Amino acid sequence: MPTGPEAHPLLKELRPVFGHRMNNVWKELGPKIDGGPVGPVILWIGVVPGTLSSDDACTSANGCLDLLKEFGITNVEVEFCGSIYTWSAGPSFLEPVSNDHCTVDICRPLTPVLGLSIAAEATPHAEGTSGLYFAEGVPNYNYAHTNTSVPCHNIILLGTCRFEELIQFIEAKISCHVSLAQLYEERIERLKKKVAGEDEDEVVQAKRELEDSQLMLKGVNKTIEALDKFHQDVKRD
Repeated sequence: MPTGPEAHPLLKELRPVFGHRMNNVWKELGPKIDGGPVGPVILWIGVVPGTLSSDDACTSANGCLDLLKEFGITNVEVEFCGSIYTWSAGPSFLEPVSNDHCTVDICRPLTPVLGLSIAAEATPHAEGTSGLYFAEGVPNYNYAHTNTSVPCHNIILLGTCRFEELIQFIEAKISCHVSLAQLYEERIERLKKKVAGEDEDEVVQAKRELEDSQLMLKGVNKTIEALDKFHQDVKRD
């Protein structure tokens, strides 16, 4: 246990155990640890606090019990508990992309490079900048929080303001390419009319420009699709 005048308890998380030798002998070992009577199995259902009324809980519990009875299972109790799902870790950094990639301008704040905007998890509105620190005259080590007498402070990538700016920048980028696509579509329609003309030299030139415009429109539409997906992924994660 942590010690000291301002000691904080260690955070613990219940997880299944895989690949342990105890798994292979638990059927024999378990009864020897606790030979007394074992209570009924409890079907524990987590719900967001304040979202489930007593009547709805009763109806849902009876529905679960009826469903279990269809499989011949009767020695089970149903309980509800307030539960909030949170990620144990945020999404991973994005890999850097080449300079000619359509997302090169917008993915940089989400890649592992120096100078990223960061903030404390407790105060996401107060932002700073990540950096690299070296100790002069002594060995340099990777920092790790090992003093359990004081709480650790989590750091998040991008504070509230910087994240909103990134979302707005992505949306502006998409809007710009949508306008560019509309210009190409209008140009293609004009060139199609010229291709149907009678001036042979003009028709040859119009066909060449039409092919170029159609190719450019295809590239712009692919960029819009990639930016839309990137925008959705960033907002979701």
